[in-house]
Amino acid sequence: MRLPKRSAVAATAIIAGVGLAACTPPHENDSDLKVETASEVKLTKTQSSEESTSSEPTTLVSSVTLKATKLNGLKKGEEITVDLAGLNPTQGYYTAICASENIPDGQQPACTGEKGDRAVQPHVKNGADVEISPSGTAVVPLKVAETGENVDCTSRDCVVKVFSDEENGYFPLAEIPVTFEQ
Repeated sequence: MRLPKRSAVAATAIIAGVGLAACTPPHENDSDLKVETASEVKLTKTQSSEESTSSEPTTLVSSVTLKATKLNGLKKGEEITVDLAGLNPTQGYYTAICASENIPDGQQPACTGEKGDRAVQPHVKNGADVEISPSGTAVVPLKVAETGENVDCTSRDCVVKVFSDEENGYFPLAEIPVTFEQ
């Protein structure tokens, strides 16, 4: 049986296209634009026995990214803007300057300012301090504070951190280092 010439050309084009697509690295960035962002993070949490009968950990993958208008030489009282992407519009988050140390599951990180201060620790959630777009992005104005109840960023490493709110266990999702003016 002989295939028509059109079918043979179409089949060749499809095979060549699949081959080319397979050669492109999935995380390649063709842009020369340098942006300070946090990478994807992979978080692991073991479910409690009330939630699951399995002892296998549940792996949560977050693709939340952040970039800030300023990361170095921060001054108390100045305002920076933090752009977030990869958020779930049905969930809540906090964005704040916090100690860089990891924290135990379910505990809020040590952050500057006071909990509940909308300027220093804004709640990013629809109906809260900062709205999340349907596409999962948010623009967060963040007032810089150097210290908090359990943190002094003038004497330790700190980060701009995005973490889930109290309804989702304060899981860290993305962070990027910051420095303060000396």
